[in-house]
Amino acid sequence: MMTVTCHAQTRMQQRAISDLVVDLVLSLGVEAHDYQGAVFYSLQDRKCRRSLARDLRRAADKLESKDGLFAVAGAQGELITVGHQYRRRQRDRSRGGQ
Repeated sequence: MMTVTCHAQTRMQQRAISDLVVDLVLSLGVEAHDYQGAVFYSLQDRKCRRSLARDLRRAADKLESKDGLFAVAGAQGELITVGHQYRRRQRDRSRGGQ
């Protein structure tokens, strides 16, 4: 998530809007520029919101499944791979990690 101003944090608390929901709006919302530097993101289309809600239910079902999920990111923050973790991963003890 981007840096959040004190004003935005207060409004999120007052309106019971979570960080996750804000991330979804910023990632999936339709952009509108005000030509003064600000960008307005919205999920106003009912069909879009229903589709997103359906996808989120599927994602929640996947999170609750018996298999773990994993993601691997590179040093520059790029996503390298994702998958299902069927067995416990062995820790790398070569660097003194215990």
